[in-house]
Amino acid sequence: MFDPTHPRYAAHDGFVARAGGQVLAGQLLTGLGLIAFAFYVMVPEALYLASVFAADRDRFLDGATPVAMLVQLLVMVLPIWALRVYLRRVEKRTLGSVFGPVDGVVSGFRAVAVPVALVLLALELLPPWVPPGMIAETRPLLVWLLALPIALVAIAIQVTAEEAVFRGFLQQRLAILSPSPMVWMVLPSVGFGLLHYLNADNAVEGTIWVLFATLIGMACADLTARHGSLGPAIALHFINNVFALVIWGLQGGPMSGLALFLLPDETPPPDQMGLDQLLQPWAMAEIVAVTLFIGCLWLAARLGLRR
Repeated sequence: MFDPTHPRYAAHDGFVARAGGQVLAGQLLTGLGLIAFAFYVMVPEALYLASVFAADRDRFLDGATPVAMLVQLLVMVLPIWALRVYLRRVEKRTLGSVFGPVDGVVSGFRAVAVPVALVLLALELLPPWVPPGMIAETRPLLVWLLALPIALVAIAIQVTAEEAVFRGFLQQRLAILSPSPMVWMVLPSVGFGLLHYLNADNAVEGTIWVLFATLIGMACADLTARHGSLGPAIALHFINNVFALVIWGLQGGPMSGLALFLLPDETPPPDQMGLDQLLQPWAMAEIVAVTLFIGCLWLAARLGLRR
């Protein structure tokens, strides 16, 4: 699986070559620092400032309302801006160089989006179904439909930013340092996973979020290496996030603002959800389910690419 000389990764060489040669350690650290600053300082600060105008600041910061969730997604233009500034000023290359050839991005997106969407649609329509009595709230369908186009654009911005940074810039730079997929595939994916820890309210769910995002990252890195562009990775990430954000959510829960159906939030208090709970059957079952889920999406994407 991790042989970089295998023909399935032949397109990766051209993708990595778009980054040029090696850069000085100080320059690379500057880029990493600027990107980290964008993710961990600029984005949270922008959200905090925007929350001043919200009627309920806590719900806004949780993304529990439509406007709040849209703002959370749209502020992801900041990491894109930071990456663009670094690439132009330090590496003297364009932002487009982290995406691959334009025609490849478009064709890769088209090839992967349909099969991945069909798999997710099948998972939604096949049993077990959520009993209607378990749905705590359904948002007005007309309002949801009117907001959907804006939501799709916002999600596209979010996933494009994350793919440009983790599967574009970082993957290219690390592949220049080492041809081993254990470096260019695993390291950025772990960093991407850790970024998602705070999506949950407790240690157990946070750990499962990290696993989920890390596996998504590895799948996207593999697809990028197989195709030579970010198109397939953006497609898989985009379709997954659309289904995750606009269909189901927890009532009043984090990132539930765009969901059509809201389930009751019955999560135990954080002090009852320590890491020791990871050994409980329900947590282990969820870990297995997450792994199988990402595996299905990855296989569907590969079928679309025929690689």
